[in-house]
Amino acid sequence: GVEGRLWTASGSIDPVAAAATLDLDAERFTLDRLRPVIEHLGVIAYEQASVDARLHVDATAAGATFAGGFHVRDLSVDHPMLAEKPVHGLELGGEIAGDFDRDARTLTLTRADLSSRGLPFSITGFLAAPGGLRADGTRRIEPALDLRLVIPKKPCQEVLAAIPIELVPYLEGFVLTGTFDTDLR
Repeated sequence: GVEGRLWTASGSIDPVAAAATLDLDAERFTLDRLRPVIEHLGVIAYEQASVDARLHVDATAAGATFAGGFHVRDLSVDHPMLAEKPVHGLELGGEIAGDFDRDARTLTLTRADLSSRGLPFSITGFLAAPGGLRADGTRRIEPALDLRLVIPKKPCQEVLAAIPIELVPYLEGFVLTGTFDTDLR
C-alpha cells in the first residue's frame, strides 16, 4: 500500500560458497509515504518527519557482518504511555556495525555511534540466544545480554536540552551548570 520506490537493494548470492552480499539504500523521504504501515503506531505529523538509511551485509554459512547508517528527523509521537502531550522534534541517527555468529547464536553490536537532538552517545554489546555454543564448546541454556552505554562529557544544559520537554515537563525552564558523562554497563 506504499506508493513509489522508497529503497533499493543490490547484491549477489553464491550458492556454492553459501555466501551473499547485500546493499540496501533508502534515500531521504518523509514518513507520510509510510502512513499505511505506521499509522497505528502513534506517529503524527508524518509529512514533517523524514528518514534515510543505508546498510551493507556480508553473509556466509557461519554468520553475517553488517554496517550502515541511518537518520530519523523531526519525528512526532502521540501516545499516552510516552507522555501526556505529543512529543515533537525527536531525532536519532548515526553509524552502526556488528555481526551475527550462527553457531554461537550471538548478535554483536561492535559500533553504534549515535546522536539524538545534538547529544552524542555510543552503544556496544551483544545478545546471545539460548542454544548457542560458548567458547568452551558447551551450549548456552539461558539468554545472555551485555550492553554498554557511553555518553561523553557534555555540559549538563546540553544534556537537558536533548530531552524533549514533553517527556520531562517538570524540568521546563531549569538551567543547569556543570558537566555530565556516563559509562554504564
